[in-house]
Amino acid sequence: MVTALQFVVFSVYLLFVYKRFEILESISHSTYEWNEPYLFTLMCWSLGVLNLLQGMEGWGVLTSAGLMFAGITIDWMNKHNAIHFIGAVTAILSAFVGVFVMYGIWIPFAIFVVVATLTYINKVNWLWWVEVQAFMLILISYLLR
Repeated sequence: MVTALQFVVFSVYLLFVYKRFEILESISHSTYEWNEPYLFTLMCWSLGVLNLLQGMEGWGVLTSAGLMFAGITIDWMNKHNAIHFIGAVTAILSAFVGVFVMYGIWIPFAIFVVVATLTYINKVNWLWWVEVQAFMLILISYLLR
């Protein structure tokens, strides 16, 4: 149920951004497109709070903290780039590592590494697609538990 709610929150935000602005450089860039950039913060914090309910112990707390730090740094291009980047990377890696350590599930992370590499080579909106695939593969990992 929690995973389904996370999927809904992320998908609705993503579709809303896509419908309004099409594919951006990254999902985080939506903060600069909105008249009200706090929608990105609301999305990240919603995902973070829901992630605390995933039962991933310390890994879930790290993932949630990463999401919340990434979400609160809405002016990340100007002032908080390092905090935003560290938060996003922490959220992604702690989720994948946690699922591996706790449940032995590693295939979604392996798929992420391969597809992210191929996406980076393509260079067209690569960060947007890496973020989308990371989130979807993390949710798939949660479902595989």
